[in-house]
Amino acid sequence: MAEYQVGQIYEGLKESDLYILMDFFKMLGNPTRIRILFLLMEQDANVGDLAEQLGITQSAVSHHVDVRPFR
Repeated sequence: MAEYQVGQIYEGLKESDLYILMDFFKMLGNPTRIRILFLLMEQDANVGDLAEQLGITQSAVSHHVDVRPFR
């Protein structure tokens, strides 16, 4: 495995890359979103299917799969 120093990794990142990474890690910080991700990795599902499998409302699922940035 290659060894990196922090400066080497950070040098290539643009400011916009940092915001993309921030949004990605925020998404992973929510257990329901992770559960949705795992379900979608196993099979295609619509909002109604996900709501039923997760035991939450369709509105709640829609909120979690909203693709707009968190900012």
